[in-house]
Amino acid sequence: MKSKAVLLTLLLIALFTSVAVLPALAHEGECHATVSLYNGWARASVAGAPNSAAYGLLINLTDEDDTLVSASTDAATSVELHEMSMTAEGVMQMRPVEGGFPVAAHNFFTLQPGGFHIMLMGLTRELTPGSMLDLTLVFEHAGEVALSVPVQDPDAMPGMDMGGMSMGDATAEPMHDMGHMDEATAEPMAMDATEEAGHDHAEADAPCGVSIVDAWARPSIAGAPNSAAYMVIANPDPVHEALIGAATDVASMVEIHEMSMTADGVMQMRPVEGQHLHIPEGGATQLMPGGYHIMLMGLTRELVVGESFTLTLTFEHYGEVSVDVVVRDPDAEGMGGMNMGGG
Repeated sequence: MKSKAVLLTLLLIALFTSVAVLPALAHEGECHATVSLYNGWARASVAGAPNSAAYGLLINLTDEDDTLVSASTDAATSVELHEMSMTAEGVMQMRPVEGGFPVAAHNFFTLQPGGFHIMLMGLTRELTPGSMLDLTLVFEHAGEVALSVPVQDPDAMPGMDMGGMSMGDATAEPMHDMGHMDEATAEPMAMDATEEAGHDHAEADAPCGVSIVDAWARPSIAGAPNSAAYMVIANPDPVHEALIGAATDVASMVEIHEMSMTADGVMQMRPVEGQHLHIPEGGATQLMPGGYHIMLMGLTRELVVGESFTLTLTFEHYGEVSVDVVVRDPDAEGMGGMNMGGG
């Protein structure tokens, strides 16, 4: 009997030990980090306009800087990398970008209306909302990345006010104004939150888990007890994830918040419902001024530009992830109330 009891005990130990190491084994040696377009989408074509554009977040999860040098699709006769910029006369102009879109290692590059974008010229078919567009991206080091992005009507997308922009007009494209409210001094509002939308359709080769890209925080302000942290959370896996908590020793309370525009055009801050920030499968969620952010309340020390602190994020499936957060002055970097791209 005694030998059977010992054997049973050993079997139970072996069973629980094997279960405990399964998550580590699932990630070790299998994950293939790459650079791709997350939350990609293409603008629906407009009657009489021969052009369209594709947008999203170029995220580089590798250890090597890379550059998007070209793109192609069978839905357009020509594809170029373009930029919208404001002239000294206050006129928006579009022009090709020489050298491509650089994406630093473990960083991101934003493609959006009113900024950098992938220009689709000479459409060969109508791009209807709800359909898919096949794109092939060519990176300097990663090579070709094939993916599909949904075609969407920007006027029907939440929070996207494009002011009647036409991609057939290369000289007029209004900037998207997200508004601004200082999270360092704002009082949170107890209201319901909305979910983050957008999906990327490039499949990862194997489970990688979430990756934190370009984590930074506002410097503290004299007399203000709060600050906020921002980042991009990339989820290359085909499994939905959620950020469910955060903690740091530089604040007595940490919550996941969002800024949103009311019907009256006023920016308001509120906790995310249930403290669950959704990270779409094969996609990314951007925390940025004027949007989602991690609220640092009751600061325990001064946050000085150039210094860093540790922030521990807790995910629903992936567990805890510790990340170094760099304190940066968004005004000094020309970001104002918006984080438009990587560091």
